[in-house]
Amino acid sequence: FWFICNTRKMTNTLIYSFLAFIFIFSITVSVVRLYKSFPKMGIALVWGSLFVKMLFVISYTIAVREYIENHIIYATFIFIAVIHSMAHTLISLKKDKYF
Repeated sequence: FWFICNTRKMTNTLIYSFLAFIFIFSITVSVVRLYKSFPKMGIALVWGSLFVKMLFVISYTIAVREYIENHIIYATFIFIAVIHSMAHTLISLKKDKYF
């Protein structure tokens, strides 16, 4: 019985982490698309997207904190998501001469 309850708690944590990752990555994709319209605003878009991502992560974590059982896995997943999205943003914007 302990294993079933523990697995259910882990599943909730992974689902909430994955939902956060999807939203963070959607912000990244929208920033890259927005950059194509305004190429001279590369640095502002990078810092602005980081601000929006952190604001989302803080708000989302406060909203779902009661449902997250394993905080270490959640924090690790969010950290990986933010690092991955920032690296993806920088690599995508680095290809242009204005950045």
